[in-house]
Amino acid sequence: MGQSPIELYETDALTLACGTDLFEIDDPKDCKISGKFKTEKGHANFLVDPPEKDHFPELTFRGTRYQLAKIHLHTHPEHVVGEGEQAKYEIHLIHVPKRGGAAPSPLVVIGILYTLDEKAPANPGVKCLCNKIKINPIDFFPLLEDGQTDLVNWYHYEGSLTTFPYSENVSWFVMRDRGSITNAEIAPLQTGEPQDYRKVQPLDRRLIVRSF
Repeated sequence: MGQSPIELYETDALTLACGTDLFEIDDPKDCKISGKFKTEKGHANFLVDPPEKDHFPELTFRGTRYQLAKIHLHTHPEHVVGEGEQAKYEIHLIHVPKRGGAAPSPLVVIGILYTLDEKAPANPGVKCLCNKIKINPIDFFPLLEDGQTDLVNWYHYEGSLTTFPYSENVSWFVMRDRGSITNAEIAPLQTGEPQDYRKVQPLDRRLIVRSF
């Protein structure tokens, strides 16, 4: 399949006629999840507690439902998305199949990048992680020009974990647009939850598609 992360450019990706036929994110606006940090070999995982109710962060990939299991924090970005100045920070939302049995992919991961902007308003998702309080994962996603949460503009490719053992069992969806973050928000995560990061890997013969 191939390794992750990679560079993602609009000109190199094929446009899907209907992105939601492949992938769709549930939008549980009133959902709050809890969890705890666990660090292994320099890589911090925010482990999500089992759902207390049916309304839980989920997505659909190739007709199979997946639910959020972990959040990885990267104070050094891994994916490269688009031309120009690169991101400062990256979050990975890691999803596993909701029920047992065959699934198109063992893991579906959403990557969200952030640009450093000292004038940006507080990022509610990062603020909750810093203070270890309940989180709404939708708060991590970038916003469109009209202020609505962007859940629909993404790149997709098949790849791997970006930490050991680098297993090639990940279906990646990396958001086209970025959120904003400040140094004050990054600092407690960088100090308390240090992260390894991996350089970009060759695309080789893999296909990149996009929803926009």
